[in-house]
Amino acid sequence: ETAAPPLSDKKPHLYTAVITPESEVKILVDGKEVRSASLLDETAFSAPINPPKKVDDPDDSKPDDWVDEPQMPDPASVKPDDWDEEAPRLIEDPAAERPDTWEPDEPLQIPDPTAEAPADWDADEDGEWEAPLVPNPKCKPSGCGEWMRPQVANPAYKGKWVQAKIDNPAYVGKWAPRQIDNPAYYYDAAPHDVMPIGGVGIELWTMQDGILFDNILVATDPRVAEEAAERTFSARKAAAARLERGDGWLGAASFYLSLAAEYARENALPVGVAVCAVLASIVLLCCCRAPARAAEAGGGGVEGEEGEEEDGEGE
Repeated sequence: ETAAPPLSDKKPHLYTAVITPESEVKILVDGKEVRSASLLDETAFSAPINPPKKVDDPDDSKPDDWVDEPQMPDPASVKPDDWDEEAPRLIEDPAAERPDTWEPDEPLQIPDPTAEAPADWDADEDGEWEAPLVPNPKCKPSGCGEWMRPQVANPAYKGKWVQAKIDNPAYVGKWAPRQIDNPAYYYDAAPHDVMPIGGVGIELWTMQDGILFDNILVATDPRVAEEAAERTFSARKAAAARLERGDGWLGAASFYLSLAAEYARENALPVGVAVCAVLASIVLLCCCRAPARAAEAGGGGVEGEEGEEEDGEGE
């Protein structure tokens, strides 16, 4: 009864098929049961586990005189001579007349008579000023411009003529080939007891891209699958939830920080090397600049003392 989550939500999902010793199969999506059926039920699958007992006889064919159409055209039904298939569905209303207040020579819009050119408008630079257009007040009572009759339903319209049908007196029934015993018939009473599984194939019919499958597990105990799902799917689902972008700038900042943290976690070695290289560059830059600044400060003091001694000798 539980509806499966949409397959186009671009989120990770866990799909589980549990086959019981009673040959029951249960389909779970994200740990919730969405389908269940018996492997022995011939109507539960498009291709049943056990083939049918009876099959169509390939040598049987429909007789040439077999009539399987329950109805036939009525020979007494003839299209009337006055039936016009070309008649339009709508025609102009012949009773409509143009109102007396209709203004056929007036435009729908006119320049605004109250508008004035801006004080700084320069005709030489800006061109000739034109007032904005406003609805023509003379069109309010009925209308302006070319008058056209309104459309009404055509009383002569009948559409395409179709010949009536009657019951076919020669009708025999729907033909079906003769049933014979299925030469390939077998019955597996325990379809759950399968041979050892050596591989898993997935047949997917879709026009969507970006669909990936991983962590495929085949086990004999549902608890093993549940524990594996807890270690893999639950962790991935939680990580995907953390990476969902929230609303506003705070949500965007949290989203990009989460992306950076997730990238650093998955690429610890290259990220660590890059961080160490940046820190080493900063330390090296600071160590190189300190002696240079000390040398500049020391050089200035010596020059000052020599200058004072020279002045003293001069005195």
